[in-house]
Amino acid sequence: MKRSGHGASVLIESPSQGQSEPGAAHGPTWNRAGLAFNVAVTVLDVGVAIAAFAVARDAGAGEATAYLIAGVGPVLGGVAVWVRAGKLSGASLAVFAFTALSAAAALVGSRDADALLYKDAAVTGLIGLIFGGSLLCRRPLAFYFGQRYATDGTHEGMQEWTGMWQYPRFRRAQYVITVVWAVAYLLEAAVQTLVVHASTFDVAYAWTQVLPWIATALAVAATVVLARHYARP
Repeated sequence: MKRSGHGASVLIESPSQGQSEPGAAHGPTWNRAGLAFNVAVTVLDVGVAIAAFAVARDAGAGEATAYLIAGVGPVLGGVAVWVRAGKLSGASLAVFAFTALSAAAALVGSRDADALLYKDAAVTGLIGLIFGGSLLCRRPLAFYFGQRYATDGTHEGMQEWTGMWQYPRFRRAQYVITVVWAVAYLLEAAVQTLVVHASTFDVAYAWTQVLPWIATALAVAATVVLARHYARP
C-alpha cells in the first residue's frame, strides 16, 4: 500500500509574530488549533487509506486494485486542507501529484505483487528527486509543506507563512529542510528495494508499511531540530 501523502507531515515551527526576523525575539510558537487540524488531516490520510485497502481486499479486489483504492485517503486530506484554506495550496497539489504517480506506477507494466513493491520504491525515489529538484525553483517544496502543516490551515495563516519568505534565515531553513527530505526519500527507496529483493513478498510488504514511518519520523525529527536552530537569534 502506498504511503499516505508521501511526506505530507512536514512539521516546521513558525516564528513568533512581530519579529524583525525569525527567532529574533521569543522563538517559535505552535498554533494549537492548526496543530489539531493537521493531526486530524493526517489521521484522515492514513486511516482512510488503510481502511480502504482492507475493505477492498476483503471484498475480493486484487492487490493492484486495492492499492489504487487506498489513494482516496491522501486525496481526501488534500481536499480538507483546500476547503479550510479556501485555496489550493502548493502542498495539496504535491500530495495529489504524488498520489497520481503511485496510481500510474501501479497501472503501468506488470501487476505482479513484487513488481508493485518495486514500483512503489521507484516512486518514493522519484519523489526524493522531485524534492531535490525543487531546490532549483523559486521556493523549495519544504516551504509549501510548511505552509500547510505549520499554520492553522486558514487563508490568513498561509499568507502569514508566505510573508516569512522575506527573511534570509527562514529561506535558508526551507532549502536545508528540503535537502533533508530529499535524502530521506532516496534512502528509503534504496532500503525498500533491497528488502524486496532479499525477502519473500509477505516479509517485504510488512517492511514497506514500516519503512515510511521510520523515514518520516527521522526526517521530522531533523526538521524540528533545524527549525529550532534557524529560529534562534
